[in-house]
Amino acid sequence: MRCFYYALRGIRKTLLTERNMRIHLAAAFYVAVAGFVCRIEAWQWCAVLGCIALVTALECVNTALEAVCDLACGGEFSPLVEKAKDAAAGAVLAAAILSAVIGCVVFFGGGYVPRALEFASQNPVWAAAIVLTVPLWVKFIFFMRGSKHAGDN
Repeated sequence: MRCFYYALRGIRKTLLTERNMRIHLAAAFYVAVAGFVCRIEAWQWCAVLGCIALVTALECVNTALEAVCDLACGGEFSPLVEKAKDAAAGAVLAAAILSAVIGCVVFFGGGYVPRALEFASQNPVWAAAIVLTVPLWVKFIFFMRGSKHAGDN
């Protein structure tokens, strides 16, 4: 059971210190809401949730690799550390781009836009509540205590 504790602690620390992880979480929230609103099929949920898990996992691995590299080089520049960090960041970017493409295929290719618009017109309070979460996510992403400052990676 302690392994779950350590794993969840790692995800929590990554959320607290990595702005990109918070961006991924916000995107996952809105994709999940869209999935419920549009009533996507089970296989589409598998694709969407798989993408969310992949990007989240790679962001955690990227964060871990950055920490180990920073520890190993002691703050000194190293071309090998730069290469490792760039490669790990590239893996996250590749997964995020693939996830965005899969999301477009699922939601736009599946004809779900009319369902979303119908939901919004029939449930204006819920639609407004979803829109009103945007400032909360902006605060969470950019003003979370313990987050890195602008320009830090």
